[in-house]
Amino acid sequence: RRSWLFEAQEQQDVQEFLAFLLDGLHEDLNLVRKPEPYNEENDEKLVQGKSEEWAAALSWFRYLQRGKSFLVDLLQGQLRDELTCRVCGYSRRKFEAFLYLSVPVSRQMNTVRDAIRTFLEEEVLTGDERWHCPRCNKRVEATKRTSLWKLPHVLVLHLKRFEFDSHSYTYRKI
Repeated sequence: RRSWLFEAQEQQDVQEFLAFLLDGLHEDLNLVRKPEPYNEENDEKLVQGKSEEWAAALSWFRYLQRGKSFLVDLLQGQLRDELTCRVCGYSRRKFEAFLYLSVPVSRQMNTVRDAIRTFLEEEVLTGDERWHCPRCNKRVEATKRTSLWKLPHVLVLHLKRFEFDSHSYTYRKI
């Protein structure tokens, strides 16, 4: 099987190739032949008032209903994302599976742990990145916090070694 990704004579980075390869392997080895339809709204109602452990377990269960292979067992982890409105305090949490983490690197970092710490730092969403708060019913400033909820047996890291230069509108290698 050939992918459009490799038809052009362009250079692709290793992360794109790895994602393509693992996705193809997972599809071919997936033990779930007929995935059940997924309704996110129903699950949002189910988790209201439940513990984080319960919500994470339901999210993981739903993920496994759509895809189960030895690659999931070996390489998949789970992130917990939380958005909090800075106006009314409303908070939304979401659990998502991940295959690898794309962590930023800079010249000031000395260890991989520094990159992971930066990836997990709380950020404030302002301007064009503002979040639509369901309680306020408008776009508001919010804080976003990502946590590692479930680590895989093998953690794959993609080191983002390029940064965007807003003056020249180009990416440069760090």
